[in-house]
Amino acid sequence: MINSNSNLNISLFGKDVNILHSERVDLNKLKGFRIKLNESVGIKKRERKRNYYWLQARREYENFIVYVPELTMKLYNPATFQETEIKHLDLDYVDYNNLELLKKYDYGRDYRIRNELMNRFKSNCELYIDDVKENKYVFDGERGNERFKLFIPNETRFDKSYMRKQVRKFKSMRKSLELDKSVIFLTLTLDPERHRTMKDADDYLREKKNLLITRIKTKRPVKKARRFSYLSDYDQADKGIRPKYNENYFRYIYTTETQTGKIFNLHYHFMMSFNPPDNSEDVNEEIWSLFDHWVKSLWDYEWGKHNVGTVKVKLVQEKKDPNTGEPYTLIRWYEHGELQIMKKKGDLEYYLLKYLYKGFSYEDGDLTVNSNNVRLWVANARTFDGTRTSTWRKKNNLPPPRDLIVPLKNNSKKNNLEENNELEITWHYVGRFSTYEIGGLKGLYKDENLDASVLELIYRRMSRVFDAG
Repeated sequence: MINSNSNLNISLFGKDVNILHSERVDLNKLKGFRIKLNESVGIKKRERKRNYYWLQARREYENFIVYVPELTMKLYNPATFQETEIKHLDLDYVDYNNLELLKKYDYGRDYRIRNELMNRFKSNCELYIDDVKENKYVFDGERGNERFKLFIPNETRFDKSYMRKQVRKFKSMRKSLELDKSVIFLTLTLDPERHRTMKDADDYLREKKNLLITRIKTKRPVKKARRFSYLSDYDQADKGIRPKYNENYFRYIYTTETQTGKIFNLHYHFMMSFNPPDNSEDVNEEIWSLFDHWVKSLWDYEWGKHNVGTVKVKLVQEKKDPNTGEPYTLIRWYEHGELQIMKKKGDLEYYLLKYLYKGFSYEDGDLTVNSNNVRLWVANARTFDGTRTSTWRKKNNLPPPRDLIVPLKNNSKKNNLEENNELEITWHYVGRFSTYEIGGLKGLYKDENLDASVLELIYRRMSRVFDAG
């Protein structure tokens, strides 16, 4: 294997191609090498063949009926000159096996039908992991007369290494967005008895979530606020007039979680802030009660405008105990119109991370397979996302975040451009191999250091690719 102290600049060439997907491969986890990605290279994403077991789970996710709404039809009786309402179930396009389960579970009103579907997802997920966990992606590199092979182990979202990487990214993103001192913590859920399939529910929730973020980021309707200026701020929220704040300061991170109790629907946890970047003023505390009322007037399924589901808005502030100096979080929210207050040990980051950890609960072995991860896997949903840090910092005239700058591992070669150019390697994607085929190879090797049978297998695959191309 190549000396791990080398400072290799690996340049990848290709167009409209990408295999650097979190569930496929991650070049940056190869320790000991400086890897420079000019362009991603690999299999075209639109042409990539999906895993069979993921497709099986995805078909049920899209087509399996978990709830049948009751429809009302009006029939006109000419003899009595009256209309009669007849209620019936919409059972069109339901296959036999699905219909039998619907009858067993009261056409979806008994939520245990979702547990049946989740067990099927888990079965396909376990088969998927067994199918891909031993795979490795192989790249062929050349530098002058030298030839190299790069072996990258496959990584899925169920690996603990993926979990640790996600936690590091979350912490870096929180620091870059200056989410300190206080945040408004928003939880959005969905009314399950409105959607036939889990995919329908997820699409609707995602659409309404994006609409809410758009409403928060857009400017306050000045003319409308002036027209209803005689109303209090609380009553103006009912009219869709949000509280006053600086839109440029707004930033957020959201995590996606599964309601694992019984319905297995996705819901979102938002950590957002309206404070100035230096957190010199706690705007969150000033507006959170009005913000709570405004969001509920849009989202709440009982009296909101869009009738999506339930929403809970909390103000979470980091405080210090005056006696011990230990940090704690003060949480405030409204429950049926009454103010609730709670204290939790730990700082603000600890409070926010616990919602990320819920999806990464450890189970046997080195994998984190649980209802939340399996549900996100089927839905192809991100664990977390949020405001683009570079855009937000540029908008607020802030320097680039330090956490996003990756220094060279060998500073002695930082200014030696000639030496770095000599070390550049051009890479070509070869294919995916199993451990059974190539053994436990991992990392970067020169061709002369590899077994002849492995090289023969790789070059045979390469010749097939070139012949086909």
